[in-house]
Amino acid sequence: MSHRFTTWWRALSVVLLSLATVTWPSASWAGTTPQFLIAHQSPVATLTTSGSARFGTTLAITPATAAASAIVTIYPVITARGEIAPIVDGTGPGVAAVTTTGSFKLNCLKAGDVSFNITLYTRSLPHSPPSCAGITPRLRLACSSLGCGGVYPIRYVVSVNGVDITKWSLLAVKATTVTKPLQVSLLTPLTLRALRHPKRSVKVLDSLEQFSTVPLTLSTNYEVLAAIQLDATRGPQWVSAFERALTSPEHRVIDAPPSDVDFAGLAANHLTTQVGEQMTLSSDLFAAMTGHYVDDPVLLSGAQSPESLLALDRSGFRDVVLPEKDLSEAPSSTLTWGAPFHVAGAGNLTALSTDGPLSQLTHDSSIEPGRRTALVMGTLAFLHYEEPYAPTTRSVVMELPVNETSDTFVVDLLDALRQSPFATMASLTPSFSSSLVATNGAPAARTLKATRPSVWSTHNVSSLPL
Repeated sequence: MSHRFTTWWRALSVVLLSLATVTWPSASWAGTTPQFLIAHQSPVATLTTSGSARFGTTLAITPATAAASAIVTIYPVITARGEIAPIVDGTGPGVAAVTTTGSFKLNCLKAGDVSFNITLYTRSLPHSPPSCAGITPRLRLACSSLGCGGVYPIRYVVSVNGVDITKWSLLAVKATTVTKPLQVSLLTPLTLRALRHPKRSVKVLDSLEQFSTVPLTLSTNYEVLAAIQLDATRGPQWVSAFERALTSPEHRVIDAPPSDVDFAGLAANHLTTQVGEQMTLSSDLFAAMTGHYVDDPVLLSGAQSPESLLALDRSGFRDVVLPEKDLSEAPSSTLTWGAPFHVAGAGNLTALSTDGPLSQLTHDSSIEPGRRTALVMGTLAFLHYEEPYAPTTRSVVMELPVNETSDTFVVDLLDALRQSPFATMASLTPSFSSSLVATNGAPAARTLKATRPSVWSTHNVSSLPL
């Protein structure tokens, strides 16, 4: 029974490949259409004791020989997470600006790229070395130095050959020492969809190798591994990419069973051994293919029920990561996020939930990688500022599927995370510590949204091969 059941699942993987891809524009896509991209922006500006700071920006402008100028405007510090969404959406904060640089010419374009620094100051205007052909754009913050910390919306208006284009970003201003940075766990699932674009996906995996000191967690399952095994042409390339990505001991891998596995139905119909086999098949395949073993946590997708989680708990699995949307109340919409929890009706199992808005932002390919990184880092900085002196470390789990990103964004994001004063990258497993449950006012248990009960007909059960 067991062999035929897993064979059926492995065969199913061959026909489940699908991918809808949206690509972000590059500086060369538009020909002579006026456009600009934020290729990079410093996500943090650190104020000195004299009350000044600088942050850098690199723009990619089309056409490369355009006459261009820019105006950079800063808006009041964000006080609620809901204020971030209009910045991401590009509509702006809807309040009056704090100050603006005024228009300055971008006379130092090189192959369409231009880099410049902007000075922030709170008291007397500091002497700033000019950047980009002598320009010295400045923004004044109307606050005392120690009271300026926070996350600010930034608006870029760039005139390209007389056409004005607007983009929004976020900037974190650091005014004091960060005593309790967030603990950030980044999950990079490799799904069947990633196999449809092997060159791009392998580049993403290879980009992880560059960050050997940064804790990361990959996830996959037996459907993906079986498809790789059956691919005589590209299979070895995938295995090599896995091995390179996992060269560092800081890089781990966990199982992410297919979303349509009905754990509750298996348990209810006396197929409890199959619950565990959904996991062991993946771990055994991965070990055989790469020589690496999976960690204990399990990444779940698809709507879960207490019965499904209870089946996992009774099969010996203790730690799961849930999509935030499965919960009756999204932790990210509250002030009580950041701690592991138990799930009502699921036994002793411990869970973490992905941060929904952040995970969605990380793979929003309509936003160019450089600006997307600034928005992600700005959001993380805001989460720090929500409770900068929290008694216990708070955890954020972000999901970045391999098929929904690019190596450019991964490199930019991981480099920013590695340097951030507001966040520390962490392995996933320690975040499930029982000592962290119900800390910082978070609930000890959360409830799942109502789902349809698992129903297997007598015919379906009797038709299973024995």
